[in-house]
This record gives sequence, C-alpha cells and structure tokens, in this order.
Amino acid sequence: MSIAVRKSPLVLIKPSEKLATTGNIKLNPDEMMLMEFQIPVLLVFERPIHQTVETIKWALSQALVQYYHISGRISTGANNEEFQIECTGEGVAFVAAFANCALKEAEFFDRSTHCATTLLSELIVYYPPEVCGRNDPLLFMQVTEFTCGGFIIGVSWNHAIGDAAGISQFLQAVGELARGLSSPSVVPVRGDDSIPSLQPTIIGLLSNLEPLDLVFLDITITSSSISRIKDEFWVHSDGQMCTTVESNARKQMGAKDGYYGNSTFLHFVRATCSTVANGDIIDLVKMIKDAKDKLLHKFKKNNGYQQLRMTGQQQLYHLQYNSLLVSSVQHLGFDKADFGGGKPVRIMCYGKRMLPLPFCTPCLPWKGKDAANVFAGCVKEEHAPAFLGELARFMHSRINGRL
Repeated sequence: MSIAVRKSPLVLIKPSEKLATTGNIKLNPDEMMLMEFQIPVLLVFERPIHQTVETIKWALSQALVQYYHISGRISTGANNEEFQIECTGEGVAFVAAFANCALKEAEFFDRSTHCATTLLSELIVYYPPEVCGRNDPLLFMQVTEFTCGGFIIGVSWNHAIGDAAGISQFLQAVGELARGLSSPSVVPVRGDDSIPSLQPTIIGLLSNLEPLDLVFLDITITSSSISRIKDEFWVHSDGQMCTTVESNARKQMGAKDGYYGNSTFLHFVRATCSTVANGDIIDLVKMIKDAKDKLLHKFKKNNGYQQLRMTGQQQLYHLQYNSLLVSSVQHLGFDKADFGGGKPVRIMCYGKRMLPLPFCTPCLPWKGKDAANVFAGCVKEEHAPAFLGELARFMHSRINGRL
C-alpha cells in the first residue's frame, strides 16, 4: 500500500489571551548565530486522545500565554548588528495532517539501506528554504493522525528562542494543559542574566564550514552490547561507572528553575585516527569520561572553558570529516510530554539539512525494542555499507566476547 500524508493548510496559533508583557528579549552573540538554525524533533504517541488536533491546538494557544516570546518574531534592535525576540503575539505555525495507515505500518526508514524515506520528511514542517527567516514564526508544529488513533507531533523551531531542553519544557506545558491542568507545573523563565555567555559558539563555526555529502542513517544498538561495554569498563576501571551524556547543561550553568532559553555548550576529545581505529573501546570510553570530568571543573571557570573550546574549534577546520559530534535527546524531557494518552513511545530527530560535520544522536525511549536508536549522519554514502558492516561485527563480538 502506498502511504500518503494529507495536510491541511498552515494556520497561526496565537496566545489565547493578550500578552502579559510587551518586553523584548535581546539576543546575545551566541543566540544571534543560532537564529538561522532550526531543530526538528518528532514524538510518536501510540494511544489516541479526544479530538487530537483540536485539543492540541487549544492547549498550544493556552501555553503561549506564559511562553509569550515563542509567539513573537525576530527583529533588529537599536542598530542592524543587534537582534531581539519581539513580543508581537503573531503566533506559531500549526499544520494538521492525516496518514492513511496505522503507526505499526509506517516505515520511517528504508530497511534495506537504513536511510530515511520520504514519509519521515512529511511528518514535520520545515522552514523554507530550510533556514529560519527573520519574519518566520519561531516554532512550527505538525500533528499527524494515523488510522489506529495514534499520532505524531513534529516540531521544528528557531534555535534562537531556546534549545531542545527548553522546547521540551514547553511541550510538557502544552501536554499538561491538554490533560486539563489549569496552568503549567513549571513557571517559565526566558531571560536569565546569571548564565554566562559562551562564545564563539560551535554554531558560528559550523556556519563557516563547507557542507559534507553525508547520508542519514537509522542505527540500532542492542542493549546487550551496551551492557557488555559497561560491564567491561567496570571491571577494567576498578569499579567506576561508565560515562553518560548530560544533555541538559542547566545545572552546570546555574540557570534558574524554569529557564527555557539556550544553554548549549560542547567539549572536545582529541585522539589520532590510529588510536580510535586500533584501540579498545574501553580505552575510548575512559578518554571521553576523563575529558568530561575535566569539563565540569573548567566550566566553573568560564575563561578556562573558553580557552579549551577555542582550541578544539580551530582543529575542527582541519579535521571535519575525521570528527564526530555527539548529542542526545535523552534527559531533555521529551519523554515526559503527555497530551492525554500517555508518554511518547519513540522520539526521532530528522532534518533535511545535514550538518557540515559528522554527527550522531541517540534517541530514547523506543518502546518495545531492547535497543537504543541512533540517528546519524557520520559517513558519506559510499562509505555507509562498510561502516554498517563494521558496526554489526563490533556488536556481535561484544555480545559473544569474554570480559
């Protein structure tokens, strides 16, 4: 059966009440570099809710009363070199859609190639032409209903208004209102002067890199192979626990509770190609863990962190294809969004515009799968078969190997 997605015309959802303030938010240098970049996320819900589209539209309008800047637009400040989020209340973009199949019948990826199919790109609204314009809505939402009653919420937003943790907080608020709460449980805070400005940002670097012809891959990492690596690390490191990805940097930055702006930072781990290719996975895990522990210390000293980040960014100009940017949507709160039928059974990240840097993003949860789902654009298309083959052999050896 040919799967098709039928979309209704785009409409603007405005705050349900007059905005509580007319104050604008001045974008810092980091955020000005972010304002042309969009972040796309898809949340999959298998259980239906009452009048899915109308319920979410109503809750979205209610949530925008408190998250008023999300309904605004970016404008120039006192001079053309400054930008701000202007509290205009023009609204966010919303599209209702319907797919002619059940969720279990939807093939988001071509299983023979592990590459994204057209269906996935039909489940989200992208900024035209894939770059956020100054007059565009700051957030696009598409709700796609399936014949089984399940639905997918696809959200893309202008990075200048907030990072993934901030938007997940906003979606949780929309969900709470959709479930009948009188107000969101978390009081939102957008401006926070206590957060240090960490510049120049990685986004500024990425905008200056030439694009790479990378292929988008859907990768499954079995839980048994992950557990095996953790067990090996525990044995060979005197009982130390394996490292995790702290995707939400708010605690380290000292942000206020409810802050939904940007807190993006990254850290570099450097190693030669031969060390990575020929070394044991446990050595690589230890290398990453040691670097991350140093980051938490340097982060408290802003200037030390700046020097460390500048060094790594300069090297990226020369490495590019021999580097890997690792991010994660775990621990950001997307898995807590509930619009009345339960939490998402799967979270996906997919964008038409590839980063000019190899990347991978673990996406959890994934209900019913004893594995982790990783979306990656880490190799060129001609290298994909060899990469997937080596990854399969690696997981097989980890499962069947000995400590």
